[in-house]
Amino acid sequence: YPIGLIQTSLGGSPLSAWNPDENPGAPLFNNLIHCMKLAGGKARGMVWYQGESDCGISLASTYEMRFSSFIKHLRNALDQPELPVILAQLNRYTEPQDDESHRGWSIVREAQRQAKSSGHI
Repeated sequence: YPIGLIQTSLGGSPLSAWNPDENPGAPLFNNLIHCMKLAGGKARGMVWYQGESDCGISLASTYEMRFSSFIKHLRNALDQPELPVILAQLNRYTEPQDDESHRGWSIVREAQRQAKSSGHI
């Protein structure tokens, strides 16, 4: 079977740039939906590799809730309530960092691990 990939990423973007709840007008989210619909047919799944820009404590502490909201918006917009999402968990960060940075990185990694509770992730 042929496989097609639709790339709509923007390097360094925080989750808030993609989540309609956090970004009025949501241009990145709307572009993602637009590109998916232009391709025709239905998506068989999505790969999501993001999170580095959300490792500050204030963003990290809400990552799980915000990611869940983003996925709900995505599935609703595509009319695919069970769209599978492959979430690539951030790797360990091995460069020297202060305690707060290390804690933020760990919080996002754990939120990504817990995302499976949203179903089909």
